[in-house]
Amino acid sequence: MHMGFRLILALAALCQASSLTFSRLHSLLPPSISSACPRVEILAPLLLSPSLLLLPPPASAAPPEMRFTGTYDDLLHPSCVRMITVVPTQAVDAKSRKVKVFRATFRGTDVGPAGIGDKVMLACDEESIKKYGLREFEFEGRIEGGSVDAGDGIHEGEYASVKDGDSFEGIRWKDGNRWIKKPNVDEP
Repeated sequence: MHMGFRLILALAALCQASSLTFSRLHSLLPPSISSACPRVEILAPLLLSPSLLLLPPPASAAPPEMRFTGTYDDLLHPSCVRMITVVPTQAVDAKSRKVKVFRATFRGTDVGPAGIGDKVMLACDEESIKKYGLREFEFEGRIEGGSVDAGDGIHEGEYASVKDGDSFEGIRWKDGNRWIKKPNVDEP
């Protein structure tokens, strides 16, 4: 590979990872290096163009199933903990091919005994905890695209996204409940 082209690729990667523009970074180089590639300002926009895919996609480009990972506010159970962790795993499909499967672990807290009804609306507040007791739960589920299914006939739903025209970001459950996703601490 020609040294000038390698230099352009290296500079393009550096620009992508920093806030410097390509031309500014090129101007900071010693003349001996910058003269090795005098047409850098023409090639830079082409190399940085996502449509050419000469550079790898940003590390933040995760599969859509991963958007389920996070903590939520449960509208039917205010102040109760709702957390989902998604882990991609390998499985074998019906044709003996390896496929990626997304397993979800649901963790949280509720008040009252397990299985006390289809639609219990109890908050995890001091009064309810004192009256009914607080319990923790955990169960597994599967996520495929924008759908989640715990296999229990209750926890089935779809991911709702403001980007897709929904009024909230989170999960719309089959029973009508909504879990509103809380912003991650490290998100802007």
